[in-house]
Amino acid sequence: MLTITCNLAKQENLMVLPGRNYGSVHVIAVVTDSNPAINMVGASLDWNDGTPPVQFTPGHKPISLDMTRNLRLGTYFITILAWNYLQPTPNQTAYYSTVTIQPEQLVPTVDKYLFGPILPMDDGFPNEQEWNFDTGFNLDVLKSSVKMLLITSKGERVMNPTYGTNLRRAVFEPNDGNVQSLIQQEIDEAINQFEPRVSLESLEVLRPSPREVLVNAIFLSKMNQATFNLSLPFTT
Repeated sequence: MLTITCNLAKQENLMVLPGRNYGSVHVIAVVTDSNPAINMVGASLDWNDGTPPVQFTPGHKPISLDMTRNLRLGTYFITILAWNYLQPTPNQTAYYSTVTIQPEQLVPTVDKYLFGPILPMDDGFPNEQEWNFDTGFNLDVLKSSVKMLLITSKGERVMNPTYGTNLRRAVFEPNDGNVQSLIQQEIDEAINQFEPRVSLESLEVLRPSPREVLVNAIFLSKMNQATFNLSLPFTT
């Protein structure tokens, strides 16, 4: 049986960079015949680009075809024709591939800018019910906003003395169970007032030393249900 195997699929789309008017097509094929009585095979390759088919020198099976040609933009019905030398009537077979060469359509990329904090507006958009929130990037902004809120002491922000927390005072509290309750209350009040986009999921308070408090907290974004961690050390 006379066969042709080729690297080209029946339908090929070759994308080239914008501004280029041609593409490079590489054809690799093998022609053979499974009939043990057949020793010689031949082949031709027609690029269908207006030039005559390329005739390959017949040889002992199998024979290999390896050619590259630059073709202009368009569609080409590339044909590989093979034959053997069976007497009195040779067998023939063909392999067809439709190759389309077209410019690549570049999709413009839009730079995503991080900005924040994104706080609710008193009137208009965004508000507590509707958010313009890009979950791909702005989760980092949200984390930054929460961290800024928690490490800012009340009274530090000009014109907004209630912004922030009193978490730094925790280092002066006795090392007992009330410290965690006080810290959780401070965090809950701060995010309810200034960062309603998140909720506090879990809290761990450690005392590495008598004058040091380490706050480990996990927050949940109400926009996409993603969580993030914050580790906040407070020392004297």
